[in-house]
Amino acid sequence: DLQKALKAIGVKIYTTLNVFGGQALWRRYPQLRPVDRFGNRVPAAQGNGICPTQRWYWPRILRSLAQKRDAGFDGVWLDFMRFSGMWETPTPNLTETCFCDSTLADFERATAIIIPTDLPVDSSDSIATTPQAQSIAAKAKWILAHHRREWILYKIGVIAEFAQQAKVTLAKNPDAVLGMFSVPWKREQHGYALVSILSQDYRRLSNSIDIFSPMLYHELCGQPVEWIETFVKYTAAETKKPVLPIVQCDLGPDHRVPDDEFAAAVLSGLEAPSQGVIIFRQQPLLEAKQLSILSSAWK
Repeated sequence: DLQKALKAIGVKIYTTLNVFGGQALWRRYPQLRPVDRFGNRVPAAQGNGICPTQRWYWPRILRSLAQKRDAGFDGVWLDFMRFSGMWETPTPNLTETCFCDSTLADFERATAIIIPTDLPVDSSDSIATTPQAQSIAAKAKWILAHHRREWILYKIGVIAEFAQQAKVTLAKNPDAVLGMFSVPWKREQHGYALVSILSQDYRRLSNSIDIFSPMLYHELCGQPVEWIETFVKYTAAETKKPVLPIVQCDLGPDHRVPDDEFAAAVLSGLEAPSQGVIIFRQQPLLEAKQLSILSSAWK
């Protein structure tokens, strides 16, 4: 088949694995739908996925990873390995998750912090509209007021723990590399939201991840193309690992990237210490007829 033919001539083949992204499972497993700080299930909006603390679901994800490992791929990139939140915008509006019963119980077990059961409930809260939501909102408010640091470290630990389990799973093929698609924010940006809300701690994750791929969609994020090179260097410094960035091509009427801008983005992404570039996304790349620009960049 094609995979064998490519490997026979020395071409390495990589694949991806969705970790905590998507909403299709919400209907079958409603407990996977995250709960925000106001006690409500998150809306079916872009950037919202499944609750990472639902460890009973992890074996299913890891089985998918094992299948890709056994299929002979040279590496697997983990996608959406984080808590929910929409970041592909110049002005992200993030709400903390997940405050579901499972997460709160796991937080207590992991930290030995006991959440009071007699917290005052604001029955006039127009956002937390049900008694259950009001109770959860009271717990979230207490945690964030009294144990925010422990909460942040706990969530970071959940994501890091999954990454470690993924590393162990993939290690049965010692030649395969484990990559991840990382959110392109510096640690202190947006009120430290990368670590406090999305729970991606580059430094901690570098213990398990072999190569980082920051999703440097400059047009979506309202950034100049020079930002790509700058952030590649930042990621390398933070992780001490190889960096293979993703850059954005023309995505259609709402997200135009002219040919000259795309060429500049590719060249910016190729600057040292980059290991190369990945293009987001294949179909728009072909439709916009920008594939030839890639050929020129490699000459």
